[in-house]
Amino acid sequence: MNTGDIQRNLLIINSRDKSTGSSSDFRYNLGDTSLDINSVALKSAVIPHTYTNVNKNNNKVIIETGASFVLSGADKANYYINGINSSIPVASGTYTLNTLITELNNNQTFGEFEYDSGLNRTRFTVTSASVNAPGVEFKTGGVIEIIGLLGFTLPVTCPNGIGSSIVGTSLPTYVENVITEIEIPVKQYTATELVTQVATDINPYVSGTIVGAVNASGKAEFTGAVQDWRFNPSPIMELLGFDPQVKTFTTSPVTAQGVFDLYGTRYLYVASRVLANGYNALQAKGEKSSILGTIPVCSAQGSIDKWESKYLVRKNYPGDINVNSIDIKILDDTGKPVDLQGADIVLVFEIWNNCKL
Repeated sequence: MNTGDIQRNLLIINSRDKSTGSSSDFRYNLGDTSLDINSVALKSAVIPHTYTNVNKNNNKVIIETGASFVLSGADKANYYINGINSSIPVASGTYTLNTLITELNNNQTFGEFEYDSGLNRTRFTVTSASVNAPGVEFKTGGVIEIIGLLGFTLPVTCPNGIGSSIVGTSLPTYVENVITEIEIPVKQYTATELVTQVATDINPYVSGTIVGAVNASGKAEFTGAVQDWRFNPSPIMELLGFDPQVKTFTTSPVTAQGVFDLYGTRYLYVASRVLANGYNALQAKGEKSSILGTIPVCSAQGSIDKWESKYLVRKNYPGDINVNSIDIKILDDTGKPVDLQGADIVLVFEIWNNCKL
């Protein structure tokens, strides 16, 4: 194509004129008109800040009740099979009941441990035909007797034969951990409002009476539990200031490591598979996306962001593309369409094509 034929024009997209979808995820049709576009760039955007710091994309909180415990090389899971004394290898580290059972099952081939939530007991079942009479004898020994943690009174023997099983006589020392996912109401929160709402919503799942507050250091703090529990990685956990890498179980108080993060999404992303002609951007871990522009969020909730590019980032196509129906998405930090609650946006693209409009 002769570059002298190239015309610069504006393509103005108002979500009010969409053909289908919501104001942040829609299709826009040019009617009887179609354009052969050589390249495109996002020139300006007007986006109402009607979305909240807690929204349908980040309103999940996950808690885990139970307890963790530490095992070392001096702690043993001793057994006697077919005339041989041995021990199930258990790596030193921090465990819950569930992860300990997984470790025991992964490191031997003669049987299977499982926790029966109905009986609240641990069961061991022989799974190998190579176990001879009298069966598998779990023995004492070790600073901590690991099989004893599961509720078995040692020594104890499980008869040979596939399917033979024994059940612990006592509750496990550390009860089965329960993981619960909760959605909190979508709204714009202050720190006090959020910590109070989270306490209310997790209270039915943690023994005790949970109270949430902002402590003297400005951090989220939860008190009143009478059992060990923790937050597991989730969006609300991070908004409260908890570090996802800290996995300690605590009864009370449970205190955030950092401060609240209630600023909401930092950037909005304008994406279009049609105008990006496939992919146009790289993000975390090399993920490809069809993002054409990023809009920094500088307004308060309830206001409006008006942005205009100082330097156009031009998407050049290998050849003209014919455009009639355009997909548009306004994404938040999670990569999902932001909830604009019906408020309309206006995007202005500069397009290069070989004809006058």
